[in-house]
Parts: sequence; structure tokens; C-alpha cells
Amino acid sequence: MEEVSRSTLCIIRVGMSTYYKIIAETCKIIATVLTPMYVKLPNTEGWLSITKDFEEKWQFPNCIGALDGKHMRIRKPDHGGSVFFNYKRFHSIVLMAISDAHCRFVWFSVGDGGSFSDASVFSDCSFNEKLSNDELHIPAPTQLPSSDRFSPFVFISDEIFGLEKNLMKPYNRKLLRTEREKIFNYRLSRARFTIECAFGILCSKWQLLNNALRFNLITSKYIISACLCLHNFLITSNRQNQHSNNGGEVRQPEVQNARNNRSIPVLIRHNLAEYFCNEGTVPWQRNYI
Repeated sequence: MEEVSRSTLCIIRVGMSTYYKIIAETCKIIATVLTPMYVKLPNTEGWLSITKDFEEKWQFPNCIGALDGKHMRIRKPDHGGSVFFNYKRFHSIVLMAISDAHCRFVWFSVGDGGSFSDASVFSDCSFNEKLSNDELHIPAPTQLPSSDRFSPFVFISDEIFGLEKNLMKPYNRKLLRTEREKIFNYRLSRARFTIECAFGILCSKWQLLNNALRFNLITSKYIISACLCLHNFLITSNRQNQHSNNGGEVRQPEVQNARNNRSIPVLIRHNLAEYFCNEGTVPWQRNYI
């Protein structure tokens, strides 16, 4: 899109300014119409379906999504350029997103300046506020497969994000002390590959995202949003969705009502790490630590 040849413009019989206007208007319509259809937050049953897929495909139970951020290149804005100049030394806006087990985006936010860290962008976003206020209809904690252990449903992320009751991150790689911690990090990293893969597919399919978008900030956000919607549309169209839930009733552990206790996330991570080394072990995991 950035380097449109004269021959291309002759074929479609429009001038450069008209071409850019068409792109901007089209992407705005796509993003506005398709986002509520193809990138919408799941209800309780939807979270359970995502969890089932993560367990079957990535052997990480009670996982409801993988979280990460990506810097999307833009041209230097006319005003406030320093806000968008990131640590990689180019201008960008931050795309923050969560993927399911099939590399589809279940939530995203785009537009914060590239000078802000992924952790700060997520901390200040409306999604995190809803997560903190229990407004996302996440299911109650349940038993882990083939185990008496209980765990809440969690998102998974890399080290830069905070450790929360519903957000797990790896143990500090510089301070790994036990095999249990190394195995947990491997299992989490393996499942978190979905969001990295989702970003990779997105930018491979729509290669304009690999270059600086030559539009104003609002249009750039619409372009990125439109690409995400089409990404989900294509993946959904190419596979048969399966929705099945366990109807069994389970009791809820005390951890559900302990949001303000900062030791709770640490205990949840420890519990998952113990599970991965015992009831939830997979034959190959020790080969990757």
C-alpha cells in the first residue's frame, strides 16, 4: 500500500489521493461492521470452549487466552512524535491482544503510543479494569483434569506483565531454581505461542503491516483493526468450530474471593507448576528444559 506504482493507479483509474481515501474509508467500514461479529469478548460458555481447546491442543488447562503486545509501525505524527517513538527506535502504536488456542483474536486494543510499555498499556486499558472488577463473565475456578487440585481460569503472558489471580506469567528466567519452575515456564511458553503465531500470521497475510503506515493515527487504527477482523474471519471460515462444555457441578475454592491478597497469584502459579510435574505431566516436557 505504501508504494503504489503508477501502473497500478492507471489500472484502477484513480489518483493517489483518491486511492488513499478509498483505503481509509473501506477499512473504517470493515472494522466498524466486523469487529462486533468476529472479535468480541466471549461469554461464560465461550471462555469454557477456549479453555477446552487450550487443554486439547496445547496441554494447558484452565487457560482462556494468551496475551501480548506488538508495535505496529506508523509514520511520525505531526505532533507528539516522542510519544510514539519506541525503544526499538521507530514510531509505532501498540497493538495489545489476546488470542485463543487457534490463533484467533478474542480481544484487542490499538492506538497507545509506542513509548509506553506493554505492561503499562495493559494496566491502563478497559479490559484490565473489567478483569479486576470480575466483569468478564469468566467461569468460577474448577478442578484441573485428572486431579483434585483447583485453579481459576487464567490468561497467560510473558514476564513483563504482572502476576495476578487470572493472569499467569513465567518464573523469572534469571532466578530459576527448580525443575518444577523450568517445566512450568516451558508449558506456559508453549501455550503462549498462539499469540506470537497470531501476530505472525496477521503480518504475513497483510504485509502492509510490516511497513510504516502512511496514514493519520485514526485511519492507521482502522486499518489494523480491519486486518484483525479479516484474520479472524479467514481462520473461522477454514475450520469447524466445536463448542462443548462439561456440565458437571464443581465446588469453588476460597481463592475466588481473595483478589486483594497478593500472595494468591503466587500460590496459583505454584499449584499449576506442581500439577504439570505430577498429574498433568506430558512425556516430552523434560526434553525442553
